[in-house]
Amino acid sequence: ALELTDQYFEAFPHMNFPYSYQAMTMMTTYWQAQAWDRSKPHMEILARETMDRLDYYFSLDEKTREISHGLDIDAGLAVAAQLNQAAQTSGREDLVQLVNQYLGTYIAPPATEPAPPGLMD
Repeated sequence: ALELTDQYFEAFPHMNFPYSYQAMTMMTTYWQAQAWDRSKPHMEILARETMDRLDYYFSLDEKTREISHGLDIDAGLAVAAQLNQAAQTSGREDLVQLVNQYLGTYIAPPATEPAPPGLMD
């Protein structure tokens, strides 16, 4: 499976086929096999491309964003969240920093558990 994924990224390089959320499908093969070194360059490209798209969308006025780019924004935010989850799962600080470098602005902070009743009184 790893060799097939390597072939995919060789046959469809970013310079000819810009990465978007579809590239995530192939990257998950690397993640499942914990092939983080193979995944890292592709994660960086996807993070950078996602940041560029989200930066553009959020530079537009709110009405234009909602009418014209709502689904694209949702897809970009989902990519950011998935890249962040993969980096966190890897246990590798270099991947966490890489994803945060590009997408930290767009990654929601982890949800906190509400305090049990009576502890906040």
